[in-house]
Amino acid sequence: MTEIVAIKYAEPEPSGLAEIENIREFFRLNKYIWDEDSGVLSNGSESCIFSYLGPFSLFKENDSGDVFPDVVFNYIISLSDKDRTIVSMIEEDDSGWTMDETLADFYLKDFEANLRKEVNSKE
Repeated sequence: MTEIVAIKYAEPEPSGLAEIENIREFFRLNKYIWDEDSGVLSNGSESCIFSYLGPFSLFKENDSGDVFPDVVFNYIISLSDKDRTIVSMIEEDDSGWTMDETLADFYLKDFEANLRKEVNSKE
């Protein structure tokens, strides 16, 4: 199964990172190239698929099943509205359709807390 991280931006997003121009710049500053036609977000050694859908964005694992690059989580935690931004974890089945239910839905502040807990448990 392929993992997807979906973001429902708070409106407005104070950081400006919900705007396409700022997203492009964020990836560029982090040395990633985003091919907007294919959706591939890559730095040459790590990649995933990124789709911008206005009030939503999706990060999808690449076909090789590699874990999400750190830039995905760096982008998410760079968003400013911790109380209204929603981060969802979704699985896509083998046919390419997303499962009916999300694995987890978090407000950004809770997502960050869980991310910190997971990182600390691995150290």
